[in-house]
Amino acid sequence: MRKYQSLFLLFLMLISSASIFSQESLRLNIQLSEMPYYRLHKIDGNISARWYNFITTGIGLEMNTQSNRMTCSILYGLNSNLSPRQYGTFAFQSHLMGLSYKFYLKKENSLFVGISLFTEVATNYKDNTMWNSFNPRPPLTILKPYSGHNAPLKYYHESNFYQSTPFIGFVHAGYNFKITQAFHISLSASYGFQIMKYKYLKWDEGEEYQAALRLAPVQTQLFHAIGVELGLSYSIPLKSKKEK
Repeated sequence: MRKYQSLFLLFLMLISSASIFSQESLRLNIQLSEMPYYRLHKIDGNISARWYNFITTGIGLEMNTQSNRMTCSILYGLNSNLSPRQYGTFAFQSHLMGLSYKFYLKKENSLFVGISLFTEVATNYKDNTMWNSFNPRPPLTILKPYSGHNAPLKYYHESNFYQSTPFIGFVHAGYNFKITQAFHISLSASYGFQIMKYKYLKWDEGEEYQAALRLAPVQTQLFHAIGVELGLSYSIPLKSKKEK
């Protein structure tokens, strides 16, 4: 609950500060974007890269000055896997809330930079199994020999178990295309950083693992991300011409 309150308070601060920069024009901004990206991390010295997808929608304020414009928004995000494997695309789904800020060098077609920060509020994948590469999968079954010569083989399972994504953030740099006064399309390159919480467990075949999983320590895994984001935005004036 505290993290939701922090997001709300931060958004209120952004709205309050907007009045300082919006003497010329203040508009309500609605946006939608999709970003396929490579999630990267090291496994035993090798880099593992898997496709994921990040969809966002949000609402906020657009602030215009004589030479440039800015947007501050509160966002909902859906993060999901794209690599099919055994579990299929979109088997993993993480629902997030966050904030974004974008600065456009000009009000017309122009370069822009931005940042977006998120925290997970819900997921369909808590306590579900993941590969060593932290992608969705069934538990791994391994043959392990008993001690002694020509001993029979013993089966055991091992897996990572997803817990949460307390943080994922992206920085963006790209180009904005003004279609009309209200409607814009943007394309940007993005770099991201993700913190994932998970548990690791190993158990014998036929053993009930749920009780042991509850007692297993929570561990942290860090990821980097590289992607391309396509964005759409539509803005509505907050003041009519008559009011001006």
